Amino acid sequence: MKNIFGKFFIVIILIFSIFSCKEQVVRTKQQSFEQTVYLVPTDTARGLLNVKIELEYPETYASPAVLDSIYNTLVINMFGKEFLGVPFDSIPKVYAQSIIADYKSTLSDLQEYEKKVANFSMGAFYRYVEGFPLLNDGRIFSYGYTRDSYTGGTQGYKSFNYFNFDLKTGHWLEESDIFTDNYQNPLANLLRKKILEQNPQALSLDSVQPNSNFYVSDEGITYLFNVSEIPLNAVETEVFLPYGDLNTILRKDSPISYLAAAAK
Repeated sequence: MKNIFGKFFIVIILIFSIFSCKEQVVRTKQQSFEQTVYLVPTDTARGLLNVKIELEYPETYASPAVLDSIYNTLVINMFGKEFLGVPFDSIPKVYAQSIIADYKSTLSDLQEYEKKVANFSMGAFYRYVEGFPLLNDGRIFSYGYTRDSYTGGTQGYKSFNYFNFDLKTGHWLEESDIFTDNYQNPLANLLRKKILEQNPQALSLDSVQPNSNFYVSDEGITYLFNVSEIPLNAVETEVFLPYGDLNTILRKDSPISYLAAAAK
């Protein structure tokens, strides 16, 4: 009988442990909003603006203080301080409406011109924002977002931005939290080497430096250089650095040291 109760007690502990671990993972929720407005509602070929916001955002976490820290950092960087008081699940619609209001304000200045020029068209403008988690293992929460827009000219512009949070504190991890002192030159050299391996024709890499735009994963650290960050490069450049290549400059006491150790 004692043996039965002992086994039952162990099972209860295991179940409790499993659910406790799950509670340490940031729970996310998807929210989206899309709307199209037209320069001339009666003639949809004369110009339009399409706004689309798609977010998988952090909704709940065991520590409200940590969640607030993550929330505030993401809102400020993705949308601006003026959206801090807006619930995350309402941001897609509110943000889209602010973009549309700016568009309509611009249109008001063009109304007289539009009436005089029969073939006048502003073209098809768009503004897209997408936010998504990358790593969510209960210790680190990595998050990325993209902006894709076209507001005239020969081409649009797309950018990628990444964040990594320590789930013990909610702290947004910087390079200095992860790498040892004087990491800049060794890391820059490694980034340049990897870029050259990906693109042997790459030029002017001497100016390439760590840009703090990275995310961590089980296998390593991925840096992203947006358009124009690398001279003469017309597209974004993604550079993956395995933990094995970073051993000499990784802090042994960093919040991601467990990932580097597991990858060995």
